[in-house]
Amino acid sequence: MKAKGKAKKWNKSNRKHILGVIVIGVAIMIVVYTLSLTNRSVENIPIAYINDYPISFEEYELQSKKHKANVYSYFVQKYSIDNEEGFWDTSFGGEVPSDVLKKWTFDGIKRMKMEQILAKEMGLIDDISYQTFVDSFYAENERRLEAIDNDEIIYGPKQYTLSVYSDYVHSNLVAELMNALEKDELSLTEDDMKSYYEAHLDLFKIEDYIKVDILTVKALQGMEEEAEDKRLAIDKKLENGESFYMIVDEYHNDAIIDVSVEERLFDDSIGNTRETKAITLYMEADKLAIGTTSESIKINDEWHYVRVLTKEEMGYYTYDHVKEYIRSFLLKNKYDTLINALLEEASIVKNDF
Repeated sequence: MKAKGKAKKWNKSNRKHILGVIVIGVAIMIVVYTLSLTNRSVENIPIAYINDYPISFEEYELQSKKHKANVYSYFVQKYSIDNEEGFWDTSFGGEVPSDVLKKWTFDGIKRMKMEQILAKEMGLIDDISYQTFVDSFYAENERRLEAIDNDEIIYGPKQYTLSVYSDYVHSNLVAELMNALEKDELSLTEDDMKSYYEAHLDLFKIEDYIKVDILTVKALQGMEEEAEDKRLAIDKKLENGESFYMIVDEYHNDAIIDVSVEERLFDDSIGNTRETKAITLYMEADKLAIGTTSESIKINDEWHYVRVLTKEEMGYYTYDHVKEYIRSFLLKNKYDTLINALLEEASIVKNDF
């Protein structure tokens, strides 16, 4: 009985000891976790150096995520692939997606780093390390949370993602850099801009005002195959000189196709539209002489014919009207040339990654 009593006493003591160890362990885990939240340092693993400035693996990975969707889209459009198994490591026409992703990412981050280096040399930024960028990211999000708690107005998202913040910070830096360079390396004169305008006058042509009739032929539901014969018959009728309106009358209440005609004026607003149909029909009309008719133009599930009624040439936009566009365009060209030249001259050391 005594031995049993001792065993009971030992078990209670043992349980207390184990419980104490668990409590201490949990406390340590809480401390470690808390420290991990406040320690925002990133591993400084350079994958390359540009003029002795490191590009860390972490900033490379951030940019890689941005390019991933574009690389996938590129392969889908070029090779007509669809959910290809093992996509990233499969060769398509000699191109491997993972290799293309790596190249696009490295080319992009090289340029980004060179722009940062130039901005630093010009005194526009003090520190271009990735750690400093990450610190500013957390600080900005904390500032936004405090502003929201204090019912203050903030612009943009309540909280940035690292990717969006990266784009925001760098685009602002590039704008500041171009503004500073415009006073010297990228300076433009009035003669520079006027010379460009005169040499590229066709770029500033106002779209002709073109009045057209548009004949539209569409198969009724379930009649797509039968409608093809009808469409070919309409082609013949148009070749023989029948008007759009005669054809509409002839196929009125047809059981296979619906035929309609509309008059439309294409004016200079066509340059601002995103309507694919309007742009396609305008481009076709622009090639035609007055009184002539286009061949059939298929857009989605409809066939269209364009007949030009009138054309009015509207001339060209004045230099003053497009001056700001020309300034921005030439400035961007000179800026790109400068950055590309700096990259050509740069010392680039690339590590395996």
